[in-house]
Amino acid sequence: MVKISKNTNLLITIILFTLTLILWLKTLIDFFSYQFPINSLLIFSMWFGFLIYFFLYIRILYLVVKKIESDFNTEKCNWMWIFIPLSVICTSPVCYSNTIFIAPYTMSTVIRLIGLSFSFIIFFNKKLNQDLRIFLITLLGFFSLIPNDRCENMFNYSWIDLLGASPLTYLPTAITIIFYSFYSYNYLTKKQAFIILSLVSFGSLMLAVGHRIHFLW
Repeated sequence: MVKISKNTNLLITIILFTLTLILWLKTLIDFFSYQFPINSLLIFSMWFGFLIYFFLYIRILYLVVKKIESDFNTEKCNWMWIFIPLSVICTSPVCYSNTIFIAPYTMSTVIRLIGLSFSFIIFFNKKLNQDLRIFLITLLGFFSLIPNDRCENMFNYSWIDLLGASPLTYLPTAITIIFYSFYSYNYLTKKQAFIILSLVSFGSLMLAVGHRIHFLW
């Protein structure tokens, strides 16, 4: 069996963390680059969320560099990984075709279906150790950021011009994977992880619903 070290997983998780932070910041910059009707509540929520995310980035990066682990994770929550497919479900209403399991674009549908099923395959496979599970699930985080969405809105305009599609649809899933990884390695307590992962899924759902009812944009 392939051996993956904890340090390798932490490194690629930090790289993924940095990438998602950059994507979030670029989204905020794009808001000012395109004139598009948008609810001020969304602007406030996106900036407030980014500041919290940036704070968590600095804090966790410091803990990882200093190798300061939590003392409260002696008993792991075996079902915390369920937030990964849940984040996909909560994000999916933002763009779907007939059913939330199918997106209007092929690549988006592929990412959605893999995002929903891959976690179950990994975490129910008893032959995989924790390090290999985290490695595979982190790869899913990178996979979820493949450009896949061609919906024309202020989130996607610049990406469509640059790459032909946007990588932002499943950004919440990548963020969920990041915090799950740090929780698995004791850089978040059970309570901290549960609160953060719940907020990511809830925020994704509110964003999706707000778009579907044309309240946010």
